[in-house]
Amino acid sequence: MQTRWDWFLMKTRNFGAPFGLPNQARLGPASQICAKAGRMAVHIGAIALSLLLLSSCASPDPQARLADTKECIECDLQGKALANADLKSAKLNRANLSGADLNGANLSEALLDTANLSGANLSNADLNRAALPSANLSGANLSGASLKNTFLRNADFTNANLSNADFSGSDLSGAKLDGATQDGAVFQGAILPDGTVQP
Repeated sequence: MQTRWDWFLMKTRNFGAPFGLPNQARLGPASQICAKAGRMAVHIGAIALSLLLLSSCASPDPQARLADTKECIECDLQGKALANADLKSAKLNRANLSGADLNGANLSEALLDTANLSGANLSNADLNRAALPSANLSGANLSGASLKNTFLRNADFTNANLSNADFSGSDLSGAKLDGATQDGAVFQGAILPDGTVQP
């Protein structure tokens, strides 16, 4: 007596392989190759879609990544609002922070090698013991900022506002200060751009 299972197996054999392709037993050699290629194409398409979804998940918003990990090397953070942000020991090497609002931010011990901070607002920011070699700070506002014992070798402060900023003990050798406003700035014990040490 034929069971429902026997009936199902018979119908499956008759209707062929998945994806609506005909039973390979009824196809010629060339058609069988085409059927296999069709199934392979479906699998490749699924893999490509999965990779696309993974790549989108692997590229979070740089500002969110910075907040979560304090690491955003070569990130584009141009014009971002980061006032009073806690970025102590953050890794921001080669990051683009041009025009960003970093007023009152804690960037102490942060790594900002060759970072672009041109036009950024760093007023009252804490940059103590940070490293900014060859950083671009042209036109930046550093009024009231604290840069004690900060590594600023070859940094560009052209036309920056350095009013009341504290550079005590910092290394400014090779730095550019052309056109920078320095009213009230403190350079006690700092290595100046020409290599001399400020008493």
